[in-house]
Amino acid sequence: MRSLQELTRMLEQQELLWGKAVKVSQQVLSQRFLSFPAELFERVFHDLLPHLQVHWHSRLKRPLPLAVKYASKN
Repeated sequence: MRSLQELTRMLEQQELLWGKAVKVSQQVLSQRFLSFPAELFERVFHDLLPHLQVHWHSRLKRPLPLAVKYASKN
């Protein structure tokens, strides 16, 4: 998931695994994530880290948007 908003939209629109689509608020999801054990987040982070590193290094190859170029000059 790229964001909590995207996860919220996905839960609302799609049936996932054994659950039906359900409308939830971002606040409820945030509270639920706060109750997860730290070990779970650690495992997810270590699984995602190689992917994040690849994207971090590839950012230099992407052209900057015009607005960013303008802002950095001014």
